[in-house]
Amino acid sequence: MDENNNDPIYGPYEYNWSPQDPNPPQPEPEPEPVAPIPEPPQPPQPQYPYQYNAPPYAAPTYYPPPQQAVPQPPKKKRGRAVFAVLAVIIVLAGAIIGVGIYRGVNNPAEAGSPKTSSSQNKADKDDSKLEIAETPSGGILSTDGALTSEQVYEKVRNTNVAVQLYSGRSAENVVGEGSGIILHEDSTKTYTYILTCAHVINGDERISVELEDGTTFEATVIGYDNRTDIGLLRIKKTGLTAAEFGDSDQLKVGAPVYAIGNPGGVEFKGSFTPGMVSAIDRPIQSTYKMQTIQHTAPISPGNSGGALVNSYGQVIGVNSQKIVDNEYENMGFAIPSKVVQNVVNNLISKGYVPDRPKLGIQYIAASQTQKGYYVIHIKDLPSGSLIIAKIDEDSAISGTDVRINDIITHVNGKPLNKADVLLSLIEKGKVGDTLKLTIARVGENYSITTFEVNAKLVEDKGNSSTEEETTQPWYYDDFESIW
Repeated sequence: MDENNNDPIYGPYEYNWSPQDPNPPQPEPEPEPVAPIPEPPQPPQPQYPYQYNAPPYAAPTYYPPPQQAVPQPPKKKRGRAVFAVLAVIIVLAGAIIGVGIYRGVNNPAEAGSPKTSSSQNKADKDDSKLEIAETPSGGILSTDGALTSEQVYEKVRNTNVAVQLYSGRSAENVVGEGSGIILHEDSTKTYTYILTCAHVINGDERISVELEDGTTFEATVIGYDNRTDIGLLRIKKTGLTAAEFGDSDQLKVGAPVYAIGNPGGVEFKGSFTPGMVSAIDRPIQSTYKMQTIQHTAPISPGNSGGALVNSYGQVIGVNSQKIVDNEYENMGFAIPSKVVQNVVNNLISKGYVPDRPKLGIQYIAASQTQKGYYVIHIKDLPSGSLIIAKIDEDSAISGTDVRINDIITHVNGKPLNKADVLLSLIEKGKVGDTLKLTIARVGENYSITTFEVNAKLVEDKGNSSTEEETTQPWYYDDFESIW
């Protein structure tokens, strides 16, 4: 390179800077990052454990092969939109749902109140009762008197019935299906009682019962109890084969059991599946805590209200719920026969189960609505706070300053850190006990005023809704005209 900065090979060289330059050029500074606008908080997904409501059953279409990923039901079972008030419910690693089929829309406002008819007056005076037969207690190795599976089926097959719900008067418009068990005749020898699950019959639909031979009868709802998921019907027919009920207290883990019912509805009526007892007195939480028999006999939507029988052909449980998850197999739950006996006999004689306390409201967890979620976090309310959705006329807080859409934040001075705190206190209480509720009312610009009210627990006579989380959470996202 010469004195004029000419490189002999590359030509003139323009000198810029070298590492020894005292003031090298500086890179232009990068612009300051602009903070993104934060997304509004979203409420967590609902966690409704042990819900009764099952997704619809879709019967397979064999000819021609289905083009859709999900098989479609036959036309004869076409109904309205499927019981869409609840999404798929995931509980920990699985979802526990009822095993009834719903193709129509039940009335959530009616859930919790036994339906009775004008003909119930005669049933109120009925002194007939469900009896429990003697069941061999036996040891672990005892098989005295046990029947083969074929003999068990022959003993119980005529006691199983199909329960169908209709919309309107059309016999083709089936909107829900379940199973039922023939009990006994009433004291007048005019009617026969049919046992099923409460979640199958607690809507407004017309109900029929189809016997094993295919004959069908209109059914009247005598009553139902949502706390135990027991429902009771009757039909004007006698001379039927009644089920024999055994003592669920004699069950042992590992004992063989069988489920009989109608998975998928009448198309698969009388399906019979084997299993064994997995656990006894297994507590599960639906609206109220239930003690159930956990078993491995396969059950499906449509088995709700069907029998779980022992190796003597005795009904020792009523199939009600199951876990639905790809990682779980054969985890079904049945209501023990001892519980069934008490509830059925009270429904027959009184139309409800007496001495049950209630506050007389329906509610929704505030965290399950977007605006309720905002209020909880902005105003630092307890995470399990409850929005009051309905107040019954016989509730102790009816006629007080408490209004629908007020929020319960504390009970007896304790914060509702979980949504089931209130329900647990009511379950443990007695009729006449008093609860002190702290109420928060949201005003303009989300201002909060609080006050307290004393609420006495009243007897739940089944003529209105008991405490439960409402199945219409979307309604309570429209607070513009309320808060």
